[in-house]
Amino acid sequence: MPGRCRHNMLVRLAVLASACAAAMECGSSGTGRPAPVSKSARTIADTQPSRVRGVVLSTITGAGIATRKVMIGGQAGTTGDDGSFSIENVSSPYDAVVADPEGANVSVYYGLARRDPILWYSPGNTLKGQPLPKAHISGVISGAFASPLGSGQLIRIYFVSSKTVQSSWELGENVLRYGPNYGPIPIAWSGADPVDGRVIGLGRVYSQGGLYLSGALASQPVTVSANSTVEADLVLSSVPNGHLAGSIQTIKSLAQTVSITYRLPTMLDPLIVGSFLASAVFDYEVPDLSALGGTYCLNAATSDGGARSRQCGIEIGARDISLTLPAPPEIVTPKTGSPVTKDTRFSWTSIGGAVYVLELSATASVPHISVYTTATEVNWPDLSAMGIAFPAGVEYRCQVTALLPHRTIDEAGLGTQDEGQRLTSEMIRVTTVK
Repeated sequence: MPGRCRHNMLVRLAVLASACAAAMECGSSGTGRPAPVSKSARTIADTQPSRVRGVVLSTITGAGIATRKVMIGGQAGTTGDDGSFSIENVSSPYDAVVADPEGANVSVYYGLARRDPILWYSPGNTLKGQPLPKAHISGVISGAFASPLGSGQLIRIYFVSSKTVQSSWELGENVLRYGPNYGPIPIAWSGADPVDGRVIGLGRVYSQGGLYLSGALASQPVTVSANSTVEADLVLSSVPNGHLAGSIQTIKSLAQTVSITYRLPTMLDPLIVGSFLASAVFDYEVPDLSALGGTYCLNAATSDGGARSRQCGIEIGARDISLTLPAPPEIVTPKTGSPVTKDTRFSWTSIGGAVYVLELSATASVPHISVYTTATEVNWPDLSAMGIAFPAGVEYRCQVTALLPHRTIDEAGLGTQDEGQRLTSEMIRVTTVK
């Protein structure tokens, strides 16, 4: 293979790995590790002990999600633009159900106690209730990387804020955009404006072998308002390289990749730093992004994708990073291929100190159901109070994910931005019958 063609392929693989890093970090499904909760969301409280006043956040964007029906103890409410809801006269502990207006995506939470719960909800493919683009950002990028960009040079421009879904724009030969102009980047949010945030440009240079060589950074504050297009020019400056070193312990199968992201305080989504081959002992060279005031996250995944472990709050130069990938839970009942009814009990092996998520999904137009529990067995949830009937005659795919370390459902809601593990069972298939 000619050198340049091989190099182009390696760069494309690096970009694909970076996209996978974002999915691992943010979570592209209901069992993923979502973006951090804003301070305002974590401190929702009420002085009336009988009232539950909480917030529903998207596992995809980390933002509050509107128009979701919430039911607790037979009483129902609807989330506002910021995802908040309030329901009176609730005794503890209690169970909660969240569903979209069509009943297509449902999340069930067993054993809540907080009066200010944070409920992570998977909105699926529906766009209803999701924030829509209200503004755009464009500009010219210059400085350390001359335009047009050369072979092995990649630049990603982000708009980050505590109120918006993260948006980005990429320059480089893999996307056939060579600069110096970028955008327009669509900016989406719920609620009032203006919105304050930052435009960040992160440049990386890779060798022909696909190895990271050097980086450059630009950042400036930006305020956006609805129906506006903001011009934000960026001047990249070279940053020094630093090291992140440590070890990975696996039990069931070997770790295949380690993705590294950079998380900023109060921002919903992280910046993608890069992906690296995993090894039992590692020492990765990365751009030093300390000037932004955040910290690094390392995310390791096994080759079969069954176990993922994340450690955050890491400073540049850390030498004692330790990631462990235990064996995931195994579904005990039902067996794959079995018929299931509304009374079928699902059970799985125990993982100490975990909250479990049972995912029931199908390709047909029937509910996708996520069940959050600390137990190791649950029945198919009864959703008749929400007007959702048991979907007979449908093939469902079933998986259980253990989220660690969490002792309670309440703790899992508050702790999604911290280090932790996600251990997912093998998938089974069942068919629902009356």
